Amino acid sequence: MVNNDIPILMEQTEPTDNSERILIRYMAESDLDVVTDLWMKLIEEHAANDPLYFASFRNNRNRKRRHLEIILRDSFEQAWVAVHHYCVIGFCSAFVSYAESMYNRRTEATLGDIYVEPAYRSRGVGSLLLRETMEWAKLMEADDLRLHVHSANRDAIAYYEGRGFRHKFRVMSLAL
Repeated sequence: MVNNDIPILMEQTEPTDNSERILIRYMAESDLDVVTDLWMKLIEEHAANDPLYFASFRNNRNRKRRHLEIILRDSFEQAWVAVHHYCVIGFCSAFVSYAESMYNRRTEATLGDIYVEPAYRSRGVGSLLLRETMEWAKLMEADDLRLHVHSANRDAIAYYEGRGFRHKFRVMSLAL
């Protein structure tokens, strides 16, 4: 369901016809249930790559919803939804942090999660969500946009590399 009081931030610029028109807008409270459902689908897709790591995330629907509620109130976090025919078909979240370390002082934006329903993939929806995230990061005066992607998620890695993201750090983990 679409809340008509929420401003549309971006519209697909050249839809092939009205049936392909995708709108990007800020996530609203009325979107929380559907975005939580999409987030759970994302976790299931992640679990296909690493079932052991993502097993604990599978039963955290209420926790995910609470996190989305926090995003709505936090001025350093933002979430967007992609809408087609009044239905939310994707979402994206991001946050900004002001890091000061012994190396430098930077403002970093981080892409939290991005998900597009499988039927709408390869149609530019993810690119619209990513573009909106990048614009928000610039407004927040971020020096760069970073993200975390599982090393087994080759499709996502190729997608991000194709949009100019480069490997900067390697995160390693050890099960305890």
